[in-house]
Amino acid sequence: KASLAGHNCTELPTEPLGRFEKCHDFVDHLQMLALEAPSEELAEPLARLRLDLCTDAEPPMPPTLIHQDLNGGNLLCSQQDDGLWHLDALIDWESAIVGDSRIAYGREPLWQDLRAFGHVVKGCWLAAGVVHGFAPRCCAAELAENHDRARKLLAKRRGLQFRKWTEVLARCRANAAGSSQ
Repeated sequence: KASLAGHNCTELPTEPLGRFEKCHDFVDHLQMLALEAPSEELAEPLARLRLDLCTDAEPPMPPTLIHQDLNGGNLLCSQQDDGLWHLDALIDWESAIVGDSRIAYGREPLWQDLRAFGHVVKGCWLAAGVVHGFAPRCCAAELAENHDRARKLLAKRRGLQFRKWTEVLARCRANAAGSSQ
């Protein structure tokens, strides 16, 4: 994590990755995805988070590469002759972005909330994708768990109504059925 967070990407071309020079730009991206999902209920809480980020006294950090899904399942390692394990590859870059490293690693509640909204929006977007037949290659169970955990946190801290991912999926299906009539 420290290695990724420490590489300044200010002068580097980073297409096709999403690039967010300021954290509120990342919130704008989440708002756009939430509307695509559709998850209009997230609009107001995301707007409040954006305002909180804009009034945060800390200046933006230089943009760095952020994987956004660092976990043991995405690390490919092999045991070498010396008996030690070595990292061979880091996979699953579909959610990677370039932005303020606090998006991924900030420990303050504001940054935790931003990450939680990312999980909720991604879960809502996945539910809409499942209904419309364009879900990306991913572990839906893991995304659903992340969605539920994040939504529970945001219900406590930001007043977002708690809804399990299965409820979000059911609402997407009902909306799709209603719009096709």
